[in-house]
Amino acid sequence: MKKLWLVGSDKLYIGSRDETMRVWVANLDRLLYYAGVIKVGGEVGCMLSEGPCMFVGMPNLVKAWNLQTSAELSLNGPVGQVYSLVIGNDLLFAGTHDGSILAWKYNAASNCFEPAASLQGHTSAVVTLVVGANKLYSMAGDSSKDLERSYFDVLGLCCSSEVQLIDRILKPLEGVHHVSVIVHTRTVIFLHNVALISQLQIVKSLNWVWLEENVRMKGEQSCQNKWPSPFVVVCGLLLLLSFFKYVSSPFQWLALGVVVVDIIPEVLKAIASLRNLELDINILMLIAGKLHIHVIFKYAFSCSNHFLYAAGGSVFLKDYWEAGTIVFLLNISKWLETRASHRAAAVMSTLLSIAPQTVVLANTGEEVNTKEVMVNTRLAVKAGTMIPIDGVVVDGNRELEEKALIGESFPVSKQVDSNVRVGTVNLNGYITVKTTTLAEACVVAKMVKLVEEAQSNKSKTQRYVDKFAKYYTPGTISFCNSFVWNAKK
Repeated sequence: MKKLWLVGSDKLYIGSRDETMRVWVANLDRLLYYAGVIKVGGEVGCMLSEGPCMFVGMPNLVKAWNLQTSAELSLNGPVGQVYSLVIGNDLLFAGTHDGSILAWKYNAASNCFEPAASLQGHTSAVVTLVVGANKLYSMAGDSSKDLERSYFDVLGLCCSSEVQLIDRILKPLEGVHHVSVIVHTRTVIFLHNVALISQLQIVKSLNWVWLEENVRMKGEQSCQNKWPSPFVVVCGLLLLLSFFKYVSSPFQWLALGVVVVDIIPEVLKAIASLRNLELDINILMLIAGKLHIHVIFKYAFSCSNHFLYAAGGSVFLKDYWEAGTIVFLLNISKWLETRASHRAAAVMSTLLSIAPQTVVLANTGEEVNTKEVMVNTRLAVKAGTMIPIDGVVVDGNRELEEKALIGESFPVSKQVDSNVRVGTVNLNGYITVKTTTLAEACVVAKMVKLVEEAQSNKSKTQRYVDKFAKYYTPGTISFCNSFVWNAKK
Protein backbone atom coordinates (compact mmCIF):
# COMPACT_ATOMS: atom_id res chain seq x y z
CA MET A 1 0.00 0.00 0.00
CA LYS A 2 1.37 3.42 -1.01
CA LYS A 3 0.40 6.69 0.68
CA LEU A 4 0.73 10.20 -0.73
CA TRP A 5 -0.19 13.45 1.03
CA LEU A 6 -0.24 16.35 -1.39
CA VAL A 7 1.61 19.37 -0.01
CA GLY A 8 -0.68 22.36 0.40
CA SER A 9 -3.74 20.16 -0.04
CA ASP A 10 -6.29 18.63 2.28
CA LYS A 11 -6.30 15.25 0.51
CA LEU A 12 -4.54 11.98 1.21
CA TYR A 13 -4.23 9.44 -1.63
CA ILE A 14 -3.64 5.77 -0.87
CA GLY A 15 -2.73 3.37 -3.70
CA SER A 16 -3.07 -0.39 -3.49
CA ARG A 17 -2.46 -3.65 -5.34
CA ASP A 18 -6.20 -3.88 -6.08
CA GLU A 19 -5.69 -1.35 -8.93
CA THR A 20 -7.39 1.51 -7.08
CA MET A 21 -6.54 4.73 -5.25
CA ARG A 22 -8.62 5.83 -2.31
CA VAL A 23 -9.02 9.49 -1.42
CA TRP A 24 -9.29 10.84 2.14
CA VAL A 25 -10.07 14.49 2.97
CA ALA A 26 -9.04 16.31 6.16
CA ASN A 27 -11.52 18.71 7.79
CA LEU A 28 -10.82 21.69 10.05
CA ASP A 29 -10.42 19.37 13.05
CA ARG A 30 -7.68 17.46 11.20
CA LEU A 31 -9.83 14.36 11.00
CA LEU A 32 -9.79 12.29 7.81
CA TYR A 33 -12.98 11.35 6.00
CA TYR A 34 -13.23 8.84 3.18
CA ALA A 35 -14.04 10.69 -0.06
CA GLY A 36 -14.08 8.00 -2.74
CA VAL A 37 -12.15 5.56 -4.88
CA ILE A 38 -10.35 6.01 -8.21
CA LYS A 39 -9.80 3.03 -10.51
CA VAL A 40 -6.37 3.42 -12.08
CA GLY A 41 -6.38 0.19 -14.11
CA GLY A 42 -3.21 -1.32 -12.65
CA GLU A 43 -1.38 -2.14 -9.45
CA VAL A 44 0.05 0.96 -7.76
CA GLY A 45 3.79 0.56 -7.16
CA CYS A 46 4.69 4.13 -6.14
CA MET A 47 3.28 7.67 -6.07
CA LEU A 48 4.76 11.16 -6.39
CA SER A 49 3.37 14.70 -6.28
CA GLU A 50 4.91 17.77 -7.91
CA GLY A 51 2.93 21.02 -8.00
CA PRO A 52 -0.57 20.33 -9.35
CA CYS A 53 0.50 16.99 -10.84
CA MET A 54 0.44 13.50 -9.37
CA PHE A 55 2.44 10.62 -10.84
CA VAL A 56 1.58 6.95 -10.27
CA GLY A 57 3.92 4.07 -11.07
CA MET A 58 2.09 1.07 -12.54
CA PRO A 59 2.97 -2.07 -14.53
CA ASN A 60 4.60 -1.03 -17.83
CA LEU A 61 3.70 2.67 -17.55
CA VAL A 62 3.58 5.83 -15.45
CA LYS A 63 0.34 7.80 -15.26
CA ALA A 64 0.37 11.57 -14.75
CA TRP A 65 -2.68 13.51 -13.54
CA ASN A 66 -3.15 17.26 -13.39
CA LEU A 67 -5.42 17.58 -10.36
CA GLN A 68 -6.49 21.09 -11.34
CA THR A 69 -7.50 20.39 -14.95
CA SER A 70 -8.14 16.62 -14.58
CA ALA A 71 -5.90 16.04 -17.61
CA GLU A 72 -4.32 12.59 -17.80
CA LEU A 73 -1.17 11.41 -19.57
CA SER A 74 0.35 7.94 -19.92
CA LEU A 75 4.12 7.58 -20.05
CA ASN A 76 4.97 4.31 -21.79
CA GLY A 77 8.32 2.56 -21.85
CA PRO A 78 8.84 0.84 -18.48
CA VAL A 79 9.16 -2.95 -18.45
CA GLY A 80 7.31 -4.43 -15.49
CA GLN A 81 6.19 -2.68 -12.34
CA VAL A 82 7.45 0.87 -11.64
CA TYR A 83 8.69 0.92 -8.03
CA SER A 84 10.16 4.40 -7.61
CA LEU A 85 9.68 7.93 -8.94
CA VAL A 86 11.64 11.13 -8.41
CA ILE A 87 11.92 14.55 -10.08
CA GLY A 88 15.21 16.42 -10.49
CA ASN A 89 16.61 18.97 -12.94
CA ASP A 90 13.23 19.17 -14.73
CA LEU A 91 13.34 15.43 -15.42
CA LEU A 92 11.03 12.67 -14.19
CA PHE A 93 12.91 9.47 -13.33
CA ALA A 94 11.25 6.06 -12.92
CA GLY A 95 12.86 2.90 -11.51
CA THR A 96 11.45 -0.26 -13.10
CA HIS A 97 11.33 -3.95 -12.39
CA ASP A 98 13.88 -4.93 -15.05
CA GLY A 99 16.57 -2.77 -13.44
CA SER A 100 16.48 0.16 -15.86
CA ILE A 101 15.84 3.83 -15.00
CA LEU A 102 13.84 5.84 -17.51
CA ALA A 103 13.73 9.64 -17.72
CA TRP A 104 11.18 11.98 -19.33
CA LYS A 105 11.19 15.74 -19.88
CA TYR A 106 7.98 17.74 -20.04
CA ASN A 107 7.38 19.64 -23.29
CA ALA A 108 5.05 22.56 -22.62
CA ALA A 109 4.49 23.23 -26.32
CA SER A 110 3.13 19.76 -27.04
CA ASN A 111 1.79 19.23 -23.51
CA CYS A 112 3.43 15.83 -23.18
CA PHE A 113 6.39 14.07 -21.59
CA GLU A 114 9.13 13.13 -24.05
CA PRO A 115 11.67 10.34 -23.38
CA ALA A 116 15.00 11.83 -22.36
CA ALA A 117 17.21 8.96 -21.23
CA SER A 118 17.40 5.27 -20.34
CA LEU A 119 19.93 4.34 -17.66
CA GLN A 120 21.13 0.75 -17.29
CA GLY A 121 23.33 -1.01 -14.77
CA HIS A 122 21.08 -2.72 -12.22
CA THR A 123 20.23 -6.40 -12.57
CA SER A 124 17.16 -6.34 -10.33
CA ALA A 125 14.26 -4.01 -9.60
CA VAL A 126 15.09 -0.37 -8.84
CA VAL A 127 13.22 0.31 -5.59
CA THR A 128 14.63 3.70 -4.53
CA LEU A 129 15.61 6.89 -6.39
CA VAL A 130 17.01 10.06 -4.79
CA VAL A 131 18.19 13.29 -6.45
CA GLY A 132 20.77 15.47 -4.72
CA ALA A 133 23.63 17.79 -5.69
CA ASN A 134 23.01 17.26 -9.41
CA LYS A 135 23.35 13.51 -8.92
CA LEU A 136 20.88 10.63 -9.14
CA TYR A 137 21.22 7.90 -6.53
CA SER A 138 19.52 4.55 -7.10
CA MET A 139 19.18 1.35 -5.13
CA ALA A 140 18.01 -2.03 -6.41
CA GLY A 141 16.24 -4.71 -4.40
CA ASP A 142 16.00 -8.48 -4.48
CA SER A 143 13.48 -9.39 -7.17
CA SER A 144 12.98 -12.86 -5.71
CA LYS A 145 11.03 -11.28 -2.84
CA ASP A 146 8.29 -10.45 -5.33
CA LEU A 147 7.70 -14.14 -6.08
CA GLU A 148 4.54 -15.46 -4.51
CA ARG A 149 2.91 -18.89 -4.48
CA SER A 150 -0.85 -18.68 -5.04
CA TYR A 151 -3.47 -21.41 -4.86
CA PHE A 152 -6.59 -21.43 -7.02
CA ASP A 153 -9.67 -23.64 -7.03
CA VAL A 154 -10.55 -24.36 -10.66
CA LEU A 155 -14.03 -25.86 -10.42
CA GLY A 156 -14.37 -26.13 -14.20
CA LEU A 157 -11.34 -28.43 -14.52
CA CYS A 158 -12.80 -31.81 -15.52
CA CYS A 159 -9.84 -33.93 -16.65
CA SER A 160 -6.13 -33.96 -17.43
CA SER A 161 -6.75 -33.01 -21.06
CA GLU A 162 -7.48 -29.44 -19.93
CA VAL A 163 -4.04 -29.11 -18.31
CA GLN A 164 -2.55 -28.28 -21.71
CA LEU A 165 -5.18 -25.59 -22.16
CA ILE A 166 -4.20 -24.01 -18.83
CA ASP A 167 -0.49 -24.18 -19.71
CA ARG A 168 -1.10 -22.65 -23.13
CA ILE A 169 -2.96 -19.71 -21.58
CA LEU A 170 -0.82 -18.94 -18.54
CA LYS A 171 2.79 -19.85 -19.28
CA PRO A 172 3.24 -17.12 -21.94
CA LEU A 173 2.06 -14.46 -19.46
CA GLU A 174 4.80 -12.17 -18.18
CA GLY A 175 5.52 -12.81 -14.52
CA VAL A 176 4.35 -16.44 -14.37
CA HIS A 177 7.36 -18.57 -13.37
CA HIS A 178 5.78 -21.96 -12.81
CA VAL A 179 2.35 -23.58 -13.17
CA SER A 180 1.42 -26.80 -11.39
CA VAL A 181 -1.97 -28.44 -11.93
CA ILE A 182 -3.40 -31.04 -9.54
CA VAL A 183 -6.31 -32.48 -11.50
CA HIS A 184 -7.98 -34.70 -8.89
CA THR A 185 -8.24 -31.85 -6.37
CA ARG A 186 -8.98 -29.26 -9.09
CA THR A 187 -6.18 -27.08 -7.77
CA VAL A 188 -3.76 -24.92 -9.75
CA ILE A 189 -0.62 -23.61 -8.05
CA PHE A 190 1.18 -20.59 -9.49
CA LEU A 191 4.60 -19.21 -8.72
CA HIS A 192 4.34 -15.69 -10.06
CA ASN A 193 5.89 -12.27 -9.71
CA VAL A 194 3.34 -10.08 -7.94
CA ALA A 195 4.94 -6.99 -9.47
CA LEU A 196 4.18 -8.18 -12.99
CA ILE A 197 0.96 -10.16 -12.64
CA SER A 198 -1.58 -10.22 -9.85
CA GLN A 199 -3.94 -12.96 -8.68
CA LEU A 200 -6.84 -11.04 -10.19
CA GLN A 201 -5.21 -11.09 -13.64
CA ILE A 202 -4.65 -14.85 -13.40
CA VAL A 203 -8.27 -15.44 -12.41
CA LYS A 204 -9.49 -13.32 -15.34
CA SER A 205 -7.28 -15.25 -17.77
CA LEU A 206 -8.70 -18.63 -16.77
CA ASN A 207 -12.28 -17.49 -16.35
CA TRP A 208 -12.07 -16.23 -19.93
CA VAL A 209 -12.15 -19.92 -20.95
CA TRP A 210 -14.97 -20.71 -18.47
CA LEU A 211 -12.92 -22.69 -15.96
CA GLU A 212 -14.71 -21.17 -12.93
CA GLU A 213 -11.56 -20.19 -11.05
CA ASN A 214 -11.35 -18.50 -7.67
CA VAL A 215 -8.49 -17.69 -5.30
CA ARG A 216 -7.96 -19.90 -2.28
CA MET A 217 -6.22 -18.33 0.68
CA LYS A 218 -3.26 -20.23 2.09
CA GLY A 219 -4.55 -22.99 4.34
CA GLU A 220 -8.17 -22.40 3.41
CA GLN A 221 -10.23 -25.43 2.47
CA SER A 222 -12.10 -25.28 -0.80
CA CYS A 223 -15.85 -25.01 -0.61
CA GLN A 224 -17.65 -28.35 -0.31
CA ASN A 225 -20.82 -29.16 -2.17
CA LYS A 226 -22.61 -31.66 0.09
CA TRP A 227 -25.60 -31.67 -2.21
CA PRO A 228 -25.93 -31.44 -5.98
CA SER A 229 -26.40 -27.99 -7.43
CA PRO A 230 -29.94 -26.77 -8.14
CA PHE A 231 -29.17 -27.22 -11.83
CA VAL A 232 -28.47 -30.96 -11.38
CA VAL A 233 -31.61 -31.35 -9.26
CA VAL A 234 -33.72 -29.63 -11.92
CA CYS A 235 -32.18 -31.82 -14.63
CA GLY A 236 -33.06 -34.94 -12.67
CA LEU A 237 -36.60 -33.72 -12.00
CA LEU A 238 -37.20 -32.88 -15.67
CA LEU A 239 -35.80 -36.23 -16.72
CA LEU A 240 -38.05 -38.03 -14.25
CA LEU A 241 -41.13 -36.16 -15.46
CA SER A 242 -40.26 -37.00 -19.06
CA PHE A 243 -41.16 -40.65 -18.27
CA PHE A 244 -44.78 -39.53 -18.46
CA LYS A 245 -44.35 -39.24 -22.24
CA TYR A 246 -46.01 -42.65 -22.41
CA VAL A 247 -49.09 -41.07 -20.84
CA SER A 248 -48.98 -37.79 -22.70
CA SER A 249 -46.53 -37.11 -25.53
CA PRO A 250 -45.80 -33.42 -24.65
CA PHE A 251 -43.84 -34.61 -21.60
CA GLN A 252 -41.04 -35.73 -23.93
CA TRP A 253 -40.09 -32.09 -24.44
CA LEU A 254 -39.02 -31.86 -20.78
CA ALA A 255 -36.00 -34.07 -21.53
CA LEU A 256 -35.10 -31.79 -24.42
CA GLY A 257 -35.21 -28.88 -21.98
CA VAL A 258 -32.35 -30.49 -20.04
CA VAL A 259 -30.21 -30.51 -23.20
CA VAL A 260 -31.07 -26.94 -24.11
CA VAL A 261 -30.09 -25.62 -20.66
CA ASP A 262 -26.84 -27.61 -20.53
CA ILE A 263 -25.63 -26.77 -24.02
CA ILE A 264 -24.77 -23.15 -23.17
CA PRO A 265 -21.78 -23.78 -20.81
CA GLU A 266 -20.61 -26.68 -22.99
CA VAL A 267 -20.57 -24.50 -26.10
CA LEU A 268 -18.71 -21.71 -24.27
CA LYS A 269 -15.98 -24.07 -23.05
CA ALA A 270 -15.72 -25.67 -26.49
CA ILE A 271 -15.33 -22.24 -28.12
CA ALA A 272 -12.60 -21.39 -25.60
CA SER A 273 -10.77 -24.62 -26.45
CA LEU A 274 -10.94 -23.89 -30.18
CA ARG A 275 -9.69 -20.33 -29.64
CA ASN A 276 -6.59 -21.78 -28.00
CA LEU A 277 -6.20 -24.43 -30.73
CA GLU A 278 -7.07 -27.27 -28.35
CA LEU A 279 -9.29 -30.17 -29.47
CA ASP A 280 -9.95 -31.60 -26.01
CA ILE A 281 -12.66 -33.37 -24.03
CA ASN A 282 -14.96 -30.37 -24.33
CA ILE A 283 -15.22 -30.86 -28.09
CA LEU A 284 -15.85 -34.59 -27.72
CA MET A 285 -18.48 -34.05 -25.02
CA LEU A 286 -20.25 -31.52 -27.19
CA ILE A 287 -20.38 -33.97 -30.09
CA ALA A 288 -20.76 -37.34 -28.35
CA GLY A 289 -22.91 -36.25 -25.42
CA LYS A 290 -25.48 -34.30 -27.37
CA LEU A 291 -25.72 -36.22 -30.66
CA HIS A 292 -26.72 -39.60 -31.87
CA ILE A 293 -23.97 -41.20 -33.99
CA HIS A 294 -26.21 -41.26 -37.07
CA VAL A 295 -26.60 -37.51 -36.89
CA ILE A 296 -22.86 -37.02 -36.72
CA PHE A 297 -22.29 -39.05 -39.84
CA LYS A 298 -25.21 -37.60 -41.75
CA TYR A 299 -25.19 -33.95 -40.75
CA ALA A 300 -22.12 -33.06 -38.68
CA PHE A 301 -19.67 -32.04 -41.35
CA SER A 302 -22.25 -30.58 -43.68
CA CYS A 303 -23.11 -27.84 -41.17
CA SER A 304 -21.20 -24.59 -41.17
CA ASN A 305 -21.59 -24.23 -37.39
CA HIS A 306 -20.62 -27.37 -35.46
CA PHE A 307 -22.27 -26.10 -32.28
CA LEU A 308 -25.75 -26.47 -33.72
CA TYR A 309 -25.42 -30.27 -33.77
CA ALA A 310 -27.10 -30.88 -30.43
CA ALA A 311 -30.42 -29.16 -31.05
CA GLY A 312 -30.62 -30.16 -34.71
CA GLY A 313 -29.70 -33.80 -34.09
CA SER A 314 -32.02 -34.27 -31.12
CA VAL A 315 -34.99 -32.72 -32.90
CA PHE A 316 -34.35 -34.73 -36.06
CA LEU A 317 -34.05 -38.12 -34.32
CA LYS A 318 -36.51 -37.33 -31.51
CA ASP A 319 -34.18 -39.04 -28.99
CA TYR A 320 -34.97 -36.47 -26.34
CA TRP A 321 -34.89 -38.80 -23.36
CA GLU A 322 -31.54 -40.35 -24.40
CA ALA A 323 -29.93 -36.93 -24.81
CA GLY A 324 -31.34 -35.76 -21.47
CA THR A 325 -30.06 -38.89 -19.75
CA ILE A 326 -26.51 -38.28 -21.02
CA VAL A 327 -26.60 -34.71 -19.77
CA PHE A 328 -27.91 -35.74 -16.35
CA LEU A 329 -25.34 -38.52 -15.91
CA LEU A 330 -22.49 -36.20 -16.92
CA ASN A 331 -23.54 -33.59 -14.35
CA ILE A 332 -24.05 -36.17 -11.60
CA SER A 333 -20.61 -37.62 -12.30
CA LYS A 334 -19.04 -34.15 -12.08
CA TRP A 335 -20.69 -33.57 -8.71
CA LEU A 336 -19.53 -36.96 -7.35
CA GLU A 337 -16.01 -36.28 -8.59
CA THR A 338 -16.02 -32.91 -6.88
CA ARG A 339 -17.14 -34.48 -3.61
CA ALA A 340 -14.35 -37.04 -3.80
CA SER A 341 -11.70 -34.42 -4.64
CA HIS A 342 -12.45 -32.44 -1.45
CA ARG A 343 -10.98 -35.21 0.70
CA ALA A 344 -7.68 -35.02 -1.16
CA ALA A 345 -7.74 -31.20 -1.04
CA ALA A 346 -8.34 -31.29 2.72
CA VAL A 347 -4.94 -32.95 3.23
CA MET A 348 -3.17 -30.08 1.47
CA SER A 349 -5.23 -27.46 3.32
CA THR A 350 -4.38 -29.05 6.68
CA LEU A 351 -0.67 -28.95 5.94
CA LEU A 352 -0.84 -25.32 4.82
CA SER A 353 -2.78 -24.26 7.92
CA ILE A 354 -0.29 -25.76 10.37
CA ALA A 355 2.33 -23.02 10.04
CA PRO A 356 1.39 -19.61 11.57
CA GLN A 357 1.68 -16.61 9.27
CA THR A 358 2.97 -14.18 11.93
CA VAL A 359 5.48 -14.36 14.79
CA VAL A 360 6.21 -12.29 17.90
CA LEU A 361 9.79 -11.08 18.36
CA ALA A 362 11.04 -11.79 21.87
CA ASN A 363 13.21 -8.66 22.12
CA THR A 364 10.62 -6.06 21.08
CA GLY A 365 7.27 -7.83 21.28
CA GLU A 366 6.58 -6.75 17.68
CA GLU A 367 4.43 -9.00 15.49
CA VAL A 368 5.91 -9.56 12.03
CA ASN A 369 5.36 -11.84 9.05
CA THR A 370 7.15 -15.18 9.16
CA LYS A 371 8.77 -14.46 5.78
CA GLU A 372 10.67 -11.55 7.33
CA VAL A 373 12.27 -13.63 10.11
CA MET A 374 15.95 -14.43 9.67
CA VAL A 375 18.00 -17.27 11.14
CA ASN A 376 19.03 -16.89 14.83
CA THR A 377 16.07 -14.62 15.58
CA ARG A 378 14.54 -15.01 19.06
CA LEU A 379 10.79 -15.56 19.05
CA ALA A 380 8.30 -15.46 21.91
CA VAL A 381 5.86 -18.37 22.07
CA LYS A 382 2.98 -18.05 24.54
CA ALA A 383 0.88 -20.84 25.98
CA GLY A 384 -1.66 -22.24 23.54
CA THR A 385 0.14 -20.95 20.44
CA MET A 386 2.06 -22.83 17.75
CA ILE A 387 5.78 -22.82 17.15
CA PRO A 388 5.99 -20.57 14.05
CA ILE A 389 9.42 -21.62 12.70
CA ASP A 390 11.81 -24.50 13.35
CA GLY A 391 14.28 -23.65 16.09
CA VAL A 392 15.82 -24.46 19.43
CA VAL A 393 14.55 -23.56 22.93
CA VAL A 394 16.76 -20.97 24.64
CA ASP A 395 14.53 -20.15 27.61
CA GLY A 396 11.81 -22.13 29.39
CA ASN A 397 10.96 -25.78 30.11
CA ARG A 398 7.52 -26.62 28.81
CA GLU A 399 5.40 -29.38 27.27
CA LEU A 400 4.55 -29.32 23.57
CA GLU A 401 1.86 -31.19 21.65
CA GLU A 402 3.15 -32.67 18.37
CA LYS A 403 -0.09 -34.36 17.33
CA ALA A 404 -0.67 -32.15 14.28
CA LEU A 405 2.83 -32.82 12.97
CA ILE A 406 3.69 -36.46 13.76
CA GLY A 407 0.48 -37.82 15.31
CA GLU A 408 1.89 -38.19 18.85
CA SER A 409 -1.07 -37.72 21.22
CA PHE A 410 0.94 -37.41 24.44
CA PRO A 411 2.69 -34.11 25.30
CA VAL A 412 6.47 -34.02 24.83
CA SER A 413 8.66 -32.23 27.35
CA LYS A 414 11.06 -29.63 25.94
CA GLN A 415 13.97 -28.08 27.79
CA VAL A 416 16.66 -25.58 26.87
CA ASP A 417 18.59 -26.65 23.74
CA SER A 418 15.71 -28.93 22.66
CA ASN A 419 14.75 -28.77 19.01
CA VAL A 420 11.17 -27.68 18.23
CA ARG A 421 9.29 -27.87 14.94
CA VAL A 422 6.76 -25.60 13.33
CA GLY A 423 3.16 -26.67 13.95
CA THR A 424 3.72 -28.02 17.46
CA VAL A 425 1.67 -26.34 20.21
CA ASN A 426 3.07 -24.90 23.44
CA LEU A 427 0.65 -26.24 26.05
CA ASN A 428 1.68 -24.19 29.09
CA GLY A 429 3.84 -21.26 30.05
CA TYR A 430 6.16 -19.12 27.97
CA ILE A 431 9.24 -20.15 25.99
CA THR A 432 11.76 -18.37 23.83
CA VAL A 433 12.81 -20.05 20.60
CA LYS A 434 15.84 -19.19 18.47
CA THR A 435 15.19 -19.94 14.80
CA THR A 436 17.52 -22.33 13.01
CA THR A 437 16.04 -21.99 9.53
CA LEU A 438 13.94 -19.72 7.35
CA ALA A 439 10.16 -20.09 7.11
CA GLU A 440 10.33 -21.45 3.56
CA ALA A 441 12.85 -24.14 4.62
CA CYS A 442 11.10 -25.51 7.71
CA VAL A 443 9.73 -29.06 8.04
CA VAL A 444 6.13 -28.19 7.13
CA ALA A 445 7.23 -26.24 4.04
CA LYS A 446 9.22 -29.26 2.88
CA MET A 447 6.23 -31.54 3.52
CA VAL A 448 3.94 -29.27 1.49
CA LYS A 449 6.46 -29.17 -1.34
CA LEU A 450 6.74 -32.97 -1.40
CA VAL A 451 2.94 -33.38 -1.43
CA GLU A 452 2.56 -30.84 -4.24
CA GLU A 453 5.26 -32.52 -6.31
CA ALA A 454 3.74 -35.96 -5.72
CA GLN A 455 0.26 -34.77 -6.73
CA SER A 456 1.34 -32.78 -9.78
CA ASN A 457 3.90 -35.22 -11.20
CA LYS A 458 2.48 -37.64 -13.76
CA SER A 459 3.16 -41.35 -13.86
CA LYS A 460 4.48 -43.05 -16.98
CA THR A 461 1.01 -44.39 -17.79
CA GLN A 462 -0.61 -40.99 -17.34
CA ARG A 463 1.94 -39.34 -19.63
CA TYR A 464 1.20 -41.99 -22.25
CA VAL A 465 -2.57 -41.43 -21.95
CA ASP A 466 -2.15 -37.66 -22.25
CA LYS A 467 0.02 -38.10 -25.32
CA PHE A 468 -2.53 -40.45 -26.84
CA ALA A 469 -5.42 -38.07 -26.07
CA LYS A 470 -3.55 -35.26 -27.83
CA TYR A 471 -3.96 -37.07 -31.15
CA TYR A 472 -7.14 -39.01 -30.40
CA THR A 473 -9.63 -36.15 -30.71
CA PRO A 474 -8.28 -34.67 -33.98
CA GLY A 475 -7.89 -38.20 -35.37
CA THR A 476 -11.47 -39.16 -34.51
CA ILE A 477 -12.93 -36.02 -36.04
CA SER A 478 -10.77 -36.41 -39.16
CA PHE A 479 -11.85 -40.05 -39.53
CA CYS A 480 -15.54 -39.14 -39.26
CA ASN A 481 -15.04 -36.33 -41.75
CA SER A 482 -13.37 -38.58 -44.33
CA PHE A 483 -16.01 -41.28 -43.77
CA VAL A 484 -18.84 -38.86 -44.49
CA TRP A 485 -17.20 -37.46 -47.60
CA ASN A 486 -16.49 -40.94 -48.96
CA ALA A 487 -20.08 -41.98 -48.22
CA LYS A 488 -21.36 -38.98 -50.19
CA LYS A 489 -19.23 -39.91 -53.16
